[in-house]
Amino acid sequence: SPVMFSTFDSPLPTPAAMENPAPLTLTAYAEPAGAAPGETVTFTILLHNTSDVALDRISVRAAIPDGLAWSFRQDGWSYDAAGQYAVADVSALATRDAARLTFQALPEGPADRLATVVVEASAGEYTASASADVWIANPTTVEIGADGGIMQSEDGCVQVEFPPGAMRETTSVTVKRYREAPLGGGQMGSVLRFALTPDVTFEQPVTLTVNLSGLFDLAQVSPSQRVYLAYLADAEEGRWEEVPLTLFEAERQTIVARVRHFSAWVAGVQEENLSESTLSS
Repeated sequence: SPVMFSTFDSPLPTPAAMENPAPLTLTAYAEPAGAAPGETVTFTILLHNTSDVALDRISVRAAIPDGLAWSFRQDGWSYDAAGQYAVADVSALATRDAARLTFQALPEGPADRLATVVVEASAGEYTASASADVWIANPTTVEIGADGGIMQSEDGCVQVEFPPGAMRETTSVTVKRYREAPLGGGQMGSVLRFALTPDVTFEQPVTLTVNLSGLFDLAQVSPSQRVYLAYLADAEEGRWEEVPLTLFEAERQTIVARVRHFSAWVAGVQEENLSESTLSS
């Protein structure tokens, strides 16, 4: 049956649209946005030619920060280990056309830190830049079978309860808490980000409990604010879909939702007036 969800582009502030966009635009994102040391992170770079003329000889440069190791032998890229940057070339980009580039890197640690890849592109006089973040996480992994069970992050901030029958077969499931930004009273924004893997759909809903103690005081939510819990619906567009809360417990600083799949998740505080869209459950 149809379920109403609130839809918003991103839990982070988005810059206002420009009246005259630059001829060359660039966006970048990491997938997954949180990864443990030794796991593989794929960075995607999207180039757009918004002009009415073709662009030739586009050079793309990605700076690889400490904490990330370049994965060698990647087609189309050359890597300078001393300078810690990778370079790729796009021979041409037709008018109103787009190009996609990807590369992979491996988190090295230490855990619980943010690594930011800065990407720059140039085509003659035109330049563009963007960045993509990956949180180097300390994950918790448990085995969940058909009988159900409970998975909890090491700090107890995120808990998932699997009822019997939610899983068809025994599966290794992981929670990675990879970003937090405490908020004071009256402030709004994302408070906690975490990832639940693998990306599976359950036979029946599981109960997701998020404890925001030390990050935001739920008792301070004003009438014009609302606490949300949302999953990443489209990484390329940066689009998040909110899920209905089944419990809001200010005294215990917890919010609860019943979900049918794993993904990247964000909890935060948003203005009350959000647009709605209808999705099929």
